[in-house]
Formats: sequence, C-alpha cells, structure tokens
Amino acid sequence: MGKPIEPLEDPVTMMTRALPANPVIEVQGLTHDYANVKNSVRALEDISFSVPEGSFVSVVGPSGCGKSTLLQILAGLMPASKGDVLVDNKVINSPQPSKIAIVFQDANLLPWKNAAENVEFPLEIQGVPQAERAKLAHEMLELVGLKDFVSHYPSQLSGGMRQRVSIARGLAQDPRIILMDEPFGALDEQSRTKMGQELLRIWTKTGKTILLITHSISEALFLSDQVLVLSARPGRIVDRLDVPFPRPRSFDIIGSAEFGALRNRIWNQLNTDDAMGQGLEGI
Repeated sequence: MGKPIEPLEDPVTMMTRALPANPVIEVQGLTHDYANVKNSVRALEDISFSVPEGSFVSVVGPSGCGKSTLLQILAGLMPASKGDVLVDNKVINSPQPSKIAIVFQDANLLPWKNAAENVEFPLEIQGVPQAERAKLAHEMLELVGLKDFVSHYPSQLSGGMRQRVSIARGLAQDPRIILMDEPFGALDEQSRTKMGQELLRIWTKTGKTILLITHSISEALFLSDQVLVLSARPGRIVDRLDVPFPRPRSFDIIGSAEFGALRNRIWNQLNTDDAMGQGLEGI
C-alpha cells in the first residue's frame, strides 16, 4: 500500500510529490489512433506515467477522452499506435491473466453458474485442478464478504454483490495488478459508496496494485493515493495529484475544505477549454 502523505496547507497550489519508488506499471509515450477508411481519430496522445507497487491510482477525465482505451491497452487487450506499457520492466502486448486482472462496469457473470463457479471459471480454463480452484473460490468470496452466497446465482444477487463476485474472480488468479473500468458506475449512490469502502478493505487486505477508471471525482479522491486527470480527446495527462489525506480514511474528509479544494481543482481542469495547456510541468 502506498505510504500516506501528510496534508498540505494549500492543496489548491500543491505541486506533485513523488510516491514511493519501484513502479510496477510504466507507461511511456502512449498514443493511440482509431483508423477507418476515410480518416483516423486520435484517442490518446503522449501518455506517460508510472504506478508504484501496491498503490491505488485513479484516472478521471471527460467522456470520450480515451480512459477505457487506456485501460484496454494497459490490459494488453489492444495494441497502442505508439509507445509502450511495461509491467515489471517487460513490455505488455497481450493479456497477462497471471499479472493483470480486469473488472469492468458489467460484472459479466455467467448466469448458469453460481458465484463459486463463476470465480472458478478462469482457473478452469487455465487447467487449475478442481479442488484447488474450489478452495480459492471460497477463500476469495469470503474475502469480498460473500461467504454465505457461494451457491447463489447472479439473478439472486444484487448489483453490488455481482461486482464483488467479479472482484473475487479477478483476485482468485492472484494478479499483481487489478484494472477497474467504472466498476460501480451502474450502482445507485448508496451502493456505490458501500462498494468503495469494500474495495478499500480488500485493497488493504491484499496489497494489490489498483488502477481505477472513474467519472466520479469524489470517488477518485477518497479512494486513491494519486489521481491522473485526462484532457478532452485526444486524452493527455493535464494534472496529477498525490492525494494528501492519511489512511485509514473516513467520509468526514469529503466535507473538508481541503477535499473540496482538490475536487474543485480537478473539476476546473475537466471544464477548461484549454485544459491541455494547464497541466503540471514534468508530467
């Protein structure tokens, strides 16, 4: 887990401070174009950043800025037009389930399989013996708070519970990294808040490196060690904030002046026409 950073007196003018060394993810000059017969559309341009081992990093940006494209490239699901993604200093150009798990907005559970069987499914494909994968499935479902629902089918679970099964499925593969693409976007506000708390508990327990794509500025600030802000298309990093609030965090910080100042800083970045020229130097 990333080392807590002491609050600054003036978070509005806070300059970027380095998180711990030993990055597990390094993104170098990432650019991506979607091409068709008539023209091409640049989704991302010259994206560079690193994610420290065990940290929680969020990416926010306006709709259509390339956040999901970035996640798919990080996951090895699609190649970049230019630049590299490295995990443990090795270039990623294909899916790496042993290192990288993905949790999407839709839990994508198989309706004819119960919770335990859904968690086991990727392990079954990988040839993990039945007894071992059953043990892992039960352990992961207990970790996400669903030990009493291992035999329930997706139709018998709430939206938040289905997402917990999806997280358990990713954790069962023991990845270094969990990539999350708006995993709580389809939930109501109360469920989303509870799932945020649950995610922090799981992250603290497992020490995994998490990169979260989200539209919610408050969610990003509450959960993360660091927030990356993307401009409108083509997506560029225009700001990078090391979140100064110590852990563990309570929801009291959301009402604080410091939290409000950081939220306003990101909001202004997302709503400035010339946001591409307003990022911090050295990003």
